[in-house]
Amino acid sequence: MERIRRQIENADTLECIEYAGTGAAKGGYGRITIRSRGKAYSFAAHRLAYELAHGELPEGHIVRHACHNPKCINPAHLTSGTHKQNAGDRMRAGRCAPQRGENNGNAKTSTQDREQIRLRRQRGETLKSIAADYGLHFSTISAIARSSN
Repeated sequence: MERIRRQIENADTLECIEYAGTGAAKGGYGRITIRSRGKAYSFAAHRLAYELAHGELPEGHIVRHACHNPKCINPAHLTSGTHKQNAGDRMRAGRCAPQRGENNGNAKTSTQDREQIRLRRQRGETLKSIAADYGLHFSTISAIARSSN
């Protein structure tokens, strides 16, 4: 905690202050581990920096990075907000991949597959026979056949 306090007290408030500790989490967020009574507790460095400068986060809020730099612990770049606001920030900054169609990491079919499914359905093939070919549930095939994307 003292390391973070020293970093944020002695830095230029216009620039990002990147957490200098060794801990890191998914996405490049700094982590700090505190050991107490034989147990280890891990905290997000940017959250600790926010709370040192601004006080406790309101319930249901998270710390958002105005600079979009996950390593940054500059309190001037950190604001409180909801997950929904944070998602909006990400979208406006262009930091998330489009989630429709093949770009969705959970997609089971390609654009070409969906075209073929619609064509087969229009020809009268059953949902179950098409579903068996693609290893999908017939309700998924039905949704694809009714959609236009």
